[in-house]
Amino acid sequence: MHRNPLTTNPHRLTLCLTLCLHSLAAYSQTAGSELAGNSAAWRMLSPSGYTGSINTPNAHVQSWGVANLAWTNSNPEYARSIDKGHFGSINAGIGLLPGLEVVGRLAFEGDLNCNLYKAGCGGGARDLSLSAKYQLPLQLGDHTRVAVGMSDFGGAATNFRQVYGVATTQWLNTELSLGYSHAQSTRALMHGIFGSARFALSPRLHLLAEHDTQERRAGVQYQHPVGDRSSLQAGYSRKWSNNTGQEANQLQLAWVLHMDRSTPRPVTQFVNPAYTATAGTATQTVASTSSAAITAQTSPVTPARSTAPKATAQSMAQALQNLGYANVKVDHWPSSAAHAGLWQISAESRTYRQSQVEAMGRALAPWVSGVRQNTVAGQDQIALTLTYQRQPVLHALAQANCLAAWAQGAPAAASATCNPTEPLTLSRTPIAQAQTLQAEREQQGPSQIAQASAGPSWAPQLTLSPAVRNTLGTEFGLVDYSLAAQMGAEVAIAPGLFWQGVYLVPISNSNDFDNGKVFGDRRFAKNQWHNSQLTYWTPLPWGLSAQASIGQITPGVTGAQWDALWMNPDGRLRLGMSGARYSRDAFTREQLPLYGQARYSIIPGAWHAEATAGQFMNGDRGFKLASVHWAGDTRVALQYQKTGDTRQPNMPTRSFAGINISLPFGPKAAVPIGPVWLRAQDQWSWGVQTKVGESNNNLTTGYGEIARQRQGLWSDVTDHDRNGQADLQAQLPRLRAILATTN
Repeated sequence: MHRNPLTTNPHRLTLCLTLCLHSLAAYSQTAGSELAGNSAAWRMLSPSGYTGSINTPNAHVQSWGVANLAWTNSNPEYARSIDKGHFGSINAGIGLLPGLEVVGRLAFEGDLNCNLYKAGCGGGARDLSLSAKYQLPLQLGDHTRVAVGMSDFGGAATNFRQVYGVATTQWLNTELSLGYSHAQSTRALMHGIFGSARFALSPRLHLLAEHDTQERRAGVQYQHPVGDRSSLQAGYSRKWSNNTGQEANQLQLAWVLHMDRSTPRPVTQFVNPAYTATAGTATQTVASTSSAAITAQTSPVTPARSTAPKATAQSMAQALQNLGYANVKVDHWPSSAAHAGLWQISAESRTYRQSQVEAMGRALAPWVSGVRQNTVAGQDQIALTLTYQRQPVLHALAQANCLAAWAQGAPAAASATCNPTEPLTLSRTPIAQAQTLQAEREQQGPSQIAQASAGPSWAPQLTLSPAVRNTLGTEFGLVDYSLAAQMGAEVAIAPGLFWQGVYLVPISNSNDFDNGKVFGDRRFAKNQWHNSQLTYWTPLPWGLSAQASIGQITPGVTGAQWDALWMNPDGRLRLGMSGARYSRDAFTREQLPLYGQARYSIIPGAWHAEATAGQFMNGDRGFKLASVHWAGDTRVALQYQKTGDTRQPNMPTRSFAGINISLPFGPKAAVPIGPVWLRAQDQWSWGVQTKVGESNNNLTTGYGEIARQRQGLWSDVTDHDRNGQADLQAQLPRLRAILATTN
């Protein structure tokens, strides 16, 4: 009889069991740590509009500044009833705040383009909905989270509405979720207790199983990195029960594009503790700052072995011109027995227009390089002013060696003169200390003065981007559109005075945007100037700025407009007012919009609350509310408005809710073509809204419209409402990253 050597030798058996258990534990810890460390990347969008397992939610949310776009061949809430055509949903989700995600869902079935009002149309449901989930800031350990959420709120049709709560816990390489949902519509997926389990076979491959209160499903998910901060995720699952008619399609496929657009942010008291334990961005910032503090005490900036000639006003002015700055003026007072050196600089960025912080970082880079190469004295002070249309918009003050050390990751240099809490002062208003330093140097004697200009001061700025008008999920089609190419132009005339215009060239449109069709009056019909205006803006004392424009604001609408805004000293509160007198070709009376706006920065640089009230472009009166969220240069606004005009019987008071997304279109840097600078649009916007509080889904437009110039006070001057003092302070990590990568 054959004997097993393991059973006959207890020592070998013990050794084998020990090694096996050790290997299993090591694998579990590795897989578990990968599951925890990559939990943000594994927050996969489910077809029903939330981060989840397969179809059910878990307690995870999309991290702050992370976006996902998903497609699936399933609508889990109901069975497919039309064999021909398409069936499934598209989801787009983003983490708006620590612990908060918002997801837009477009569900569809059958023929996507036919008119549902006509007999014989082979189309089914076309449902556009919005969902949200919030991860509660509860301290339940490092591996347990609790979240609450709501699906399909707002709009006239709420086919999938439900509210739920769910808890998720992790042990080694296993993650378990358990929750309860209350359905508020007959098609909602869950009504009762639901649960799911996730098991990490490897960092990229997970097994899943779930029960959604009606059916059981099992599947697998795989992710593949795409670049440094993105990944492509794929999911495959199968239903193992058939208790209802729900989702007759047994096999479900899902594809998700995961994109991380977050930027390092300082930790504030608003940050969700549960978020900081998992997301990593805020905690990594704290860790790097602590490490940098140690570095600052022991590792001052090390100069290069060989040094170039000492920097002069002329050489630094030329360096800024080479970087794409125009109207450059550099005053340099070299150091003396009484004072350290001072660089007083004024420049206008033509290369970097998407962000003032980006432009400021690039402009400061020559002085950081100069310190490292021993061409700029470390004790020199740098006072730099960025201008727009030759009027100041952003000021900076720093000591050269402090700035260079901070750029390398340290909060201050070894010098005792550095301020460890504020190595760089940024301000949208003149800095008093910089003015004092200049006055002292002027008493000392004349400066070295150099000026440079990248082409003539009137050199046109051109921007290219698409223009889109579209509808989503209507009875006339899943997606209808009118597409055009647009070219924007700016021509400087005098300080603060410039001409701006936008020229449109139609490209294509869907059938429902054809002439005479349901959306025909909204299409881009011909080549034309969309707007053409003469604009003047100026900074004023006490935090005020003002602007006036005259000309054509949209086709057929001409007149004059004035705008004014004020910010309090820390920039968290902004008040604005706009008024205009426009005449429309299609109206017999003049349009007199007059509205005020208030904005408060709840989390500087990341979250603004905004309210607008008054009379809008089409004579309707009421208010608009917005929750505005920033992730890098991407802006997302959740909006609600209620307006109407009792003087017009066809414009009763109505309420709308929607979402607007703005992001830079194309590369960061503009390119010179002779005297012309060409770039993509600084902030390209797209949005969708729906009526709320009404039973019908009839299309309604023209409410709450605001007249805004593309360039000027509300965009370039305020950096798209990001250059309040508190917002600038929140963007210092970004500026440091720019300095670190440009040197």
